[in-house]
Amino acid sequence: NLDFYAEYRTYFSERMAHLIERLKTEDDPNGGKMIDSTLVVQVTDMGDGGSHTGVDAAFMFAGGGSAVNRGTIIPADNHHQLLDTAAEYMGVHGVISSYSGTGPVSGVLV
Repeated sequence: NLDFYAEYRTYFSERMAHLIERLKTEDDPNGGKMIDSTLVVQVTDMGDGGSHTGVDAAFMFAGGGSAVNRGTIIPADNHHQLLDTAAEYMGVHGVISSYSGTGPVSGVLV
């Protein structure tokens, strides 16, 4: 049901936007705002909900301070690479097992 899928994606995107807005206004105990020390990751494994494929699935990073290359669209092969990128941001990629065989997405982190 394409209408239900669109409604579902809209609802979760609105929730993500609300979280990001809250992080932008909340003070970080270490200085600055919480958005600057938080990496928000939105992933899905459905690029086409009708055919249940991950082709062209939308992924999003927000926040992350100056460590994230902002305002860019960067292609990734799959959501496993995004998890590796989040692990790299947290400084644990290579310390914990990789999710993908190809590692983090290049160009996301500065």
